[in-house]
Amino acid sequence: MPLPYQTVLRLPANANAVAIAEQEAERWLLSKASPEYRELVRSGEVFKAGVHTIGKDKTLTVVRADRDEDGSQRVRMRLVEKNPHGEWEASITAVDYPVGNRRRDALIIAAAKLGDPHGNWEADPPRLVKDFLARESVYDGEARVTAEPQISGIEEIQEVLAAITDRARSVSVIVAASLGSEYDNEFRGRLSRLTAKVVGVAAVYFITSEAVSSLNEHLGKSHSVEAGRIRTFLPLVDLQDQADARRHRVLGPATFANAIRGNGVASYLQSAFALETRTALLARPLPSDIRRGIDALDAESNRISHESRIGERVRVRLSSSPLQQEQASGELQTPPLLEADVSTVDDALTSVVASALPRGLKEILDKLATLSNRWLNRDRTAPLTSSAVDDLEEYLAVKTATAEEWFETASALEVELSTSTINTEMLRAERDDLDLELSVVEEESARLRRQIAHLRTKLVDAQLFDEAYGAPSAEPEWDVPQSLVELATVLHRDSEQTHPAFEVVEFCGDIRLVEDVQKRDPVGRYAGAFWEFIHTLHDYARLKAAGDFAGSVHQYLASDVTGYKCSPQRHAGTESESVLANATWRAQRVLPVPTTAHSDGRVLMLAHFKATHADTVAPRMHYWDDIRPGEGGKIYIGYIGRHLDNTKTKSS
Repeated sequence: MPLPYQTVLRLPANANAVAIAEQEAERWLLSKASPEYRELVRSGEVFKAGVHTIGKDKTLTVVRADRDEDGSQRVRMRLVEKNPHGEWEASITAVDYPVGNRRRDALIIAAAKLGDPHGNWEADPPRLVKDFLARESVYDGEARVTAEPQISGIEEIQEVLAAITDRARSVSVIVAASLGSEYDNEFRGRLSRLTAKVVGVAAVYFITSEAVSSLNEHLGKSHSVEAGRIRTFLPLVDLQDQADARRHRVLGPATFANAIRGNGVASYLQSAFALETRTALLARPLPSDIRRGIDALDAESNRISHESRIGERVRVRLSSSPLQQEQASGELQTPPLLEADVSTVDDALTSVVASALPRGLKEILDKLATLSNRWLNRDRTAPLTSSAVDDLEEYLAVKTATAEEWFETASALEVELSTSTINTEMLRAERDDLDLELSVVEEESARLRRQIAHLRTKLVDAQLFDEAYGAPSAEPEWDVPQSLVELATVLHRDSEQTHPAFEVVEFCGDIRLVEDVQKRDPVGRYAGAFWEFIHTLHDYARLKAAGDFAGSVHQYLASDVTGYKCSPQRHAGTESESVLANATWRAQRVLPVPTTAHSDGRVLMLAHFKATHADTVAPRMHYWDDIRPGEGGKIYIGYIGRHLDNTKTKSS
């Protein structure tokens, strides 16, 4: 999904935001401008209100909206440039206004790709953000926003804790806990690359090994950050609410290690971090003072744009009028009747009107004079002149162009309203899907609670009180992975550290498709659901391989056989007839397996698990059951990714 970039940087009290913005913009634009335009940047000419060219396919638009009554200043500098990857925009907005006897200033820096509302792209933080943060101290509430991760020892723990718990902050706080001092340099370098796409929208802290336990004492068990892990604390942290801890996702060492590519970090993990962190900031409304400043600049920008478009329409209209064309070509000649009596065309027209002309022509000229004077708001008795005719033509051209401009604007707004209506309907449909999901989960939860209560009663009747009320046996190997990518990796034969389930369940699919879903799973919802499916397949495969069960997965889910089971509603044993009859859709479900399992290296996988009942974009897990009762074998997962095409998907 499209992911723009935007950050609000609060400046120290009494800073001059406009001056700082121009200084930063000068450095930034000098790196962007073509050589022949750099002097224009250095001279400050490009910072005047208007549209400025600074290179091939590079346009800078400057809008200012100052107010004399309170001394506030606002300026926006917006650069639009084209490159082989598309058309991009980046902007710096400065808002400078007084609060009592002080001034409160801020910079808003944004970036986005234009003309691709549904593309799979991300706008990276503009370089100027990192450069600015490297020079200046910027805080969002108690959280210091820096260009690189901040190293925090025991002395700085109170600052980190204050940043995490500050309910006024807008940015996320990312905390990485040291694995040990011998690994710190490499860990910090990886952390810097991991968080490259969230510079300016997050405060990043690296906690030294001796300070980790001190921080966790304050955070408590639910919100702690274990050694080697990276945790993203979204705004409004509540350390007293254990349920709140689920909002603040943890990146484990295994997931991080799997994403390391040489000296860098895989783009999918950077993207997942950016999606979680930047979406949280974009979802929060801007502070009212910032919003007012942006609204003022938007209004001024719209006014300038409308006037510019109207002016262009007027120029086109006048240049195409017969009168203007004749004047430009020199073909418009003064009538011979007037040449001897007057020296100018204006005097000639006056003389002609006053002379003895045919009655019909004189009435026409009188009406033209009245019409001209009325619309130009002149004295009604003023004589008709050629300049008056020119003024009338220009006046009518302006009015016509204005009407056309506002008509097109209204039409565009109508289209926008229609699009918004469609989007609202789609959101309503997604909400209905989520309501369905919730009802399914609640139904399953209620069933399990009844089952637990029944079993507990049986245990109590048998006087097995410890079993009835004691803690369940721990199975740490079945703790939910931190991400879908980690789940897929530990079930892959090339993994450095496979999970015990790999003995009977193996992932053979394309990890890039898993990465694509990972970007859309910032809170780990799908990872938990798919891990439940893996656990289900594991227990099923063990029972079947041992000869204790001879049916299919779907029969296992409906049976009384003891073993881990997900809800039968999450499983489909096959596909619909419409899918099977469509050659393209059927071919999508022919998925990879090891040649040791099937000589073709690919088999048709119709059985699948579904993490959600929303059929449009919800991810699926397709598998092939190669377990032979009493003999062994494996279950091969050939696909974890977006819902494959059928009659309900968007691509169908």
